[in-house]
Amino acid sequence: MAGLKKPSKGHKDVTWNYQGLGFTLTVQTLKGLRKSEDPDMVFLMETKNKEKRVQGIREKMGFKEGVVVDSEGKSKGLALWWKDKVRVEVIEKDKNLIDIRFETKETKEKGRI
Repeated sequence: MAGLKKPSKGHKDVTWNYQGLGFTLTVQTLKGLRKSEDPDMVFLMETKNKEKRVQGIREKMGFKEGVVVDSEGKSKGLALWWKDKVRVEVIEKDKNLIDIRFETKETKEKGRI
C-alpha cells in the first residue's frame, strides 16, 4: 500500500510497505509511481532484500542517495531514497526505523522523519 505526503511547500514523499522489493511487478509499480508522482523522497518497508540489491534498484530509479537497513532473512528491510535537491542527515537506523533530518535545497523546508 502506497502513501503520499505533500507538505505545504511542495516537498513530496512516498511511503510504501513493499512486501518484497525483488518481484518484477513490484519494481514496475514503483517505477510507475516514481514517474507519475515524482517524489523527492521514497521510504520503503519490508523490502526483504539485502543492501546491494536495494541500492541497485535505487540507482535504476534515478535517486542519487539512499540508506538501507538489510532484511533479516526473508522479512523486514527498510530503505530511504532521496533526490539531489534534498539534504539528508541520518540520525539513527536499525531494523525498525530510519531517523533523519532533511532540508530541501530550493525552498529550505526542514523536517524530521
